[in-house]
Amino acid sequence: MRDQILHEIAIICHAEGLTGDLTNLLNKPPLVIASSLQQLRVSNLIVGIVASWGKALSDNEVLQMLKSINDKGTIP
Repeated sequence: MRDQILHEIAIICHAEGLTGDLTNLLNKPPLVIASSLQQLRVSNLIVGIVASWGKALSDNEVLQMLKSINDKGTIP
């Protein structure tokens, strides 16, 4: 499931204009990923979802939220 979540995060990053290899970023724990996304000026909604991953939100909840955002093509 982690790979699916990371795939959804990568889609969002590319949609927000981040190009290049995200491998190093996505190999980190969720809080480190969230911090890095915040520094890269990714939407605060995405940062919050990733930061809550494994704490307030389960893998399934995170995946469903990110998929929903990607399916709609917009970040509310």
